[in-house]
Amino acid sequence: MGEFLYEGYRISFNEYGTGNEVKILLLHGNTVSGAFFMPVIPKLSEKYHVITMDFLGNGQSERLTKWPDDLWFEWGKQAGALIRHLGYRAVNVIGCSGGALAALNLALECPELVNAVIADSFEGLNANVEITEQIKL
Repeated sequence: MGEFLYEGYRISFNEYGTGNEVKILLLHGNTVSGAFFMPVIPKLSEKYHVITMDFLGNGQSERLTKWPDDLWFEWGKQAGALIRHLGYRAVNVIGCSGGALAALNLALECPELVNAVIADSFEGLNANVEITEQIKL
């Protein structure tokens, strides 16, 4: 397990697989942690370099006294900070639920860090207008 400081708070992350140039960052949803992805990490890490993180207030990362008003935008910023901390570029990002919205914000705000995004399991078949308005353009 690794950790780094983001705006004075400790964020935890893990890396799996070795030596592969293709990086996949897995972003968890609300109220869970990077451990959510444990069932798929062994298979993914056979072929890819896999990174998980615990957003602030979740898992092993530092607790917050108050959630940010723009949570998924903030999570996108945290994911970008992790990629920069690790010195990576062109990372493939898979986000589930709130992590999907964070992945979209990450790609919009830091396109140089993201190769591709898979946004899974957020708000059904059609985008919810209230949610999509929270994605910064």
